[in-house]
Amino acid sequence: MAPIPEASSHADVSIDELTVPFGARAAQTVRCLLFRPTRRQSPAALLHIHGGEYVMGTPEMDIARNIELVRATGCPILSVEYRLAPDRLRIRRRLPASHPMWSG
Repeated sequence: MAPIPEASSHADVSIDELTVPFGARAAQTVRCLLFRPTRRQSPAALLHIHGGEYVMGTPEMDIARNIELVRATGCPILSVEYRLAPDRLRIRRRLPASHPMWSG
């Protein structure tokens, strides 16, 4: 996880770490970073779901880009951390019978 840069490097954009409840059980939460302009703020907002195809990544991976987007648009940005896929997916039993032929 990349560290959040010093506030002095982005005095015009605040970054807050939030824990947002979701789902049917109140105990379920998701960690987010909220980027907001410190002066003017648009009534619109952006939801940032990081890349990584559900196997890698964190909300911190695009901090510099999100800071620049806030500066350019005046919109707050909520960057969401989601659960990544497990290291070993159990997909072998779902692979076609030809798998040994094309897997080398």
